[in-house]
Amino acid sequence: MLEAVLIIGPYGSGKSTLAAEMSYLLERRHAPHAMLDLDYLGWAGTGGDAGREADLAMTLPNLAAVTANYLAAGIRWYILAWYIEDGSEVQAVRQVLGFPMRVARLEIPLDVIGQRLGPDPTAERQDNLREAARQIESGGGVGSEDILLSGDRPVRELAEDLLARLGWMY
Repeated sequence: MLEAVLIIGPYGSGKSTLAAEMSYLLERRHAPHAMLDLDYLGWAGTGGDAGREADLAMTLPNLAAVTANYLAAGIRWYILAWYIEDGSEVQAVRQVLGFPMRVARLEIPLDVIGQRLGPDPTAERQDNLREAARQIESGGGVGSEDILLSGDRPVRELAEDLLARLGWMY
């Protein structure tokens, strides 16, 4: 079966960490899968700050290209991690993939995100914490999920729970 899961949530909620743990568990079972942190497909220094539209314009075509390569290699399960603003962005990802995708949203209190990001003294991390607060306040992605996960649990527990809910080897 060909299927994807898009893990969403605010900055610092653990999307990438959860995706990596799921990938590790699937790898141990020799399951054909790919793990894609969609941030990496859109980060580029194009010389300006055109905002979210520029991120989407870079990320979505790159996702199409990478997915085509993985499909040719026989990959059947796709673990995607990305912050989304609203349901239209989920639809855009679904359209690019062209195969079934479920959305799992990590719900996590800002104070827990603060505990994760707070010990890092860099100015960037403090900016990240402010961005997480903005994302939580704006409700980014709320209502777009098929699966809601409490993100303040241990990562192994979250990964096993989500893999079980997806029916991927658990």
